[in-house]
Amino acid sequence: MKQKVSRTRKLSLYMVFIRYLLRFCVLTVILVAGTLIVYSTLVNSGIIRLPTYEQSQIEEATDKIKAGGNEAALLPDSCTFGVYDPEGSFLYGTFEGKEQQDGWNRWKSGDTGAFYNIFYRSIEKNDGNLVIVRYEMVAKFTNPSLRAVFPNAELLILFAGLLLFLSQAALTARSFGRYLKRRLDTLTEIAAKVGGEDLEFEREYSDIREVDDVLGALFKMKEALQRSLKEQWESRMQKQEQIAALAHDIKTPLTIIRGNAELMQETENMEEIREWDQEVLDNVVELERYLAVLQKAVRASEQKTGQDEVNLTPSGNREQKERFPAGPFLEEVQKKADALGRRKNLIVDCAFPSEEFIIQGRQGFRDELIRAVGNVLTNGVDYCPDGGRLEIRAERIKTGELLQITVTDSGPGFSEEALRRGTEQFYQADRSRTDKRHYGMGLYIARSVLEENGGALELKNSQKGGGEVRIYVSGLTSFLDMDKTVED
Repeated sequence: MKQKVSRTRKLSLYMVFIRYLLRFCVLTVILVAGTLIVYSTLVNSGIIRLPTYEQSQIEEATDKIKAGGNEAALLPDSCTFGVYDPEGSFLYGTFEGKEQQDGWNRWKSGDTGAFYNIFYRSIEKNDGNLVIVRYEMVAKFTNPSLRAVFPNAELLILFAGLLLFLSQAALTARSFGRYLKRRLDTLTEIAAKVGGEDLEFEREYSDIREVDDVLGALFKMKEALQRSLKEQWESRMQKQEQIAALAHDIKTPLTIIRGNAELMQETENMEEIREWDQEVLDNVVELERYLAVLQKAVRASEQKTGQDEVNLTPSGNREQKERFPAGPFLEEVQKKADALGRRKNLIVDCAFPSEEFIIQGRQGFRDELIRAVGNVLTNGVDYCPDGGRLEIRAERIKTGELLQITVTDSGPGFSEEALRRGTEQFYQADRSRTDKRHYGMGLYIARSVLEENGGALELKNSQKGGGEVRIYVSGLTSFLDMDKTVED
């Protein structure tokens, strides 16, 4: 489980190390003191003899030995000895083998010690004989059996103390390592999540300042990566959406071309054929323009140029303003409606305002608005029955600030759900107004274009029956205002 760490209580890595070092030193002092206490307790209880025990016992027994006392009884059992006559002959004692001659030679040469803790003491007896005693200046167990197994109690206690010291050093190091590992494991886990683009995690905190700084940096990296991935995803979705919109818009000129081609097969009137043929050619040009933009978008996506957005409007700089007269625009709308309705023998009824005014928006707005209105017209024509009626009304509202274009079809109308969700992308739930040729893009594209230019799209059901779509276009101005702007 992860620790809950206070955001204010922070220690530097240096202080953490000092804290464990002090802990190590305190435990070492306790260990040394404990060793000394154990040693003193064993000495005071008589279990261990002090290193000076043999020396003091020999001093106490010297006078008695000189007077002829029994050396074996007077000397400590941890000592060995030999008794020599004045000529150096070994008479008796506990020396064995070479030690008998070695003891006499050391006395003759004046050598009273061997190694660091072995000593020799000579005692001249009153009868002229010489006693040489060998003893060790080390702590020993009083019990002969323990002394036989552990001849040097000092080394045993020192070894035990060293073993405990190494154990506590290892435990301290392990504790310090596990403390750091828990903190570093958090770093490793966060780094792995960032590396795997698993970015759904909260900011982690550590009680070590340096680790917390790294966690903070990783969290900032995560947020930056999250923003970057989101921007990339949004850019990709926008490109896909724009490409899908263009692909959908191709449907309108194709519908006109198909309808005119079918009508050409049914009539022998050359005047009508030329008129329909011209419409075919005009829509072929529109198709070519859509396909060129679509091809440009596909190439840009394949080349991964790194641009945030692919401009799918063939209009150049979208920050520039575009102004165009409403009259010719509405005439083009009427021609498109006539061409679309001709295939189903629809009665197309158009009513437009008589006054002249200007529509303005960003660069390319006219083409976008034609696309948006074309999608609404296509939608209305598709839902009209053969021989039905399509009404298009345009008027200025709100003291001339908005152009309202109302498209009413004689179809089955919108359901309650479609009135709420009909402009959503890929919405197809309205079975009464949906067939296999629809993909839920037309009204969504129209709404997006209008809202991006300050307008709106509204769905209603007509009081006469059928569906009604209202298009609101902002940015209207008069010819006089336009002339003033040009003069400025």
